[in-house]
Amino acid sequence: MIIDKGKINKVVLKKNKIDMNQLSELLRKQGVFLLDEIDQAYLEKDGTITVKKRKNNPSK
Repeated sequence: MIIDKGKINKVVLKKNKIDMNQLSELLRKQGVFLLDEIDQAYLEKDGTITVKKRKNNPSK
């Protein structure tokens, strides 16, 4: 899991050689612009990200 409850797992980022700019780009491609929107996000084997959004967005 690369993101859990809006918190980035930096160990997973480093292990997979992904920087914050790359992560931001991958999230934008999934329609996510704020970490608060994310419940969980998974880095798939093919390099894509699967995002499970929060049901109640706390930033709204």
